Amino acid sequence: MTPDRLVAEAVAYAASFARDDPRTRRGLWLLHTLAGPEGTGLSVRAVHGVGSARLRAGGGGPVIEVDPDFVAEHVHDPASALFVLGHELLHRVRGDLSRFVAVDQATWHLLGLALDLFVDAHLERLWFRGHGAPLCARLY
Repeated sequence: MTPDRLVAEAVAYAASFARDDPRTRRGLWLLHTLAGPEGTGLSVRAVHGVGSARLRAGGGGPVIEVDPDFVAEHVHDPASALFVLGHELLHRVRGDLSRFVAVDQATWHLLGLALDLFVDAHLERLWFRGHGAPLCARLY
């Protein structure tokens, strides 16, 4: 898997099971809306040194920056691509990264871990039927 294939792989994977569950259809609709026509609305860029992935606001819409080394090591399948994108988008939708700007560094790291656990648990229930993506087994 390469960073430039994340959106297409994630959308195709979600589409393969979304018609059976209203919750996953809403999530797929969000991915399609953000991806725009032929994936032009949601940009995924390879950025060395990010560590994993992060969402940024770009001039042409949302940008997810992914570390190519992280993708090569951990994102080997469409389910994991969906998990990475869903994780970053859910943080954005929840407003997690803009609500807690006035905290010290140690609190920021603990807060980030707690928010990641919450977001991952929600994604597991929403799209992965409680099991998570293969990526989760490698990371945790």
